Amino acid sequence: MTAALKVTEGRRRSPLPSLARSAGRDPGSAFALGLLNPLVLLFLIGSGHNDALMVGLLVAGLSLARTGRPYVGTVLCALAGAVKVPGLIGVAAIALTCAGAAPSTRRRVSSLVKPALITAATFEAVSLLFGVGWGWVGSLGASAEFPNWITPTDLLAIVTSHLAGVLHVQLSVASLYGPCHVVGLGVAVVIALWAFYRLPELGILRATGVSLLAIVLLGPSVQPWYLVWGIAILAAAYGARSASGMVLLTTVASFLGLVGLNLLVTEIGSLGTALELLLLAALAASAIAPIATYPMQRKSHSPWAVRIFRQLRIRR
Repeated sequence: MTAALKVTEGRRRSPLPSLARSAGRDPGSAFALGLLNPLVLLFLIGSGHNDALMVGLLVAGLSLARTGRPYVGTVLCALAGAVKVPGLIGVAAIALTCAGAAPSTRRRVSSLVKPALITAATFEAVSLLFGVGWGWVGSLGASAEFPNWITPTDLLAIVTSHLAGVLHVQLSVASLYGPCHVVGLGVAVVIALWAFYRLPELGILRATGVSLLAIVLLGPSVQPWYLVWGIAILAAAYGARSASGMVLLTTVASFLGLVGLNLLVTEIGSLGTALELLLLAALAASAIAPIATYPMQRKSHSPWAVRIFRQLRIRR
């Protein structure tokens, strides 16, 4: 009993549940959506990616800022940015939140000056402490040099090259990677600017989460675990639709990251129609079964899967 109380108390003090409480959401649900999803368990914990450190610092920084300590929160978000640059979005989110409910454009810009100085000082302190200097800046785009098939901008380059071939225009895929990456990043920046422009309406958590997901999905290189950047933040401000969307996104992305995915698809394709249908029915049953035990809520707050199950049960 004592051990269970300690675990519960530790969870209550952890940044993500605290962030959820500040947004008026259930801490337990936020913890499950943000930290107990397959992407975190398979890749951040199972494979030890440094994205776990970035997300942890980012969530902790936003949590501190929401509880009245914006400068400490800014330092933690700056440290998140030192691990991976998208973490700096947390710095911008805190700064714009401190600018007030309805700030002018001038006030929005001026509110970024002090956080920028704090971030620069944090970077310099880390560089002096560990003796690494600022050489890491030159390696920011290294991952973009290795295209992969789950990156939307890379898929755009491939499709564009094939369409050009149909029109008898010679455009190699390699020559299109760069322009497609630039277009993708441009669209991501527009989405992030829109989210932060509407920050008073969306709130700091939704604006930050949407911006991070836009950068991931439209960036030059996508890995399944990158989605945790935005999902961990959005989990603290979830709604019925966003919760269902996060469950679907994490489930699909987890399979995309499997090393033996090509072999698995080949093996499934060799089963034959009867066994494939049986496998599909088993997967559908395993997905629907947990919904039967889901507590029935009011329609306006129920996830789409729960509403579908309710209708099926009424008809039966």
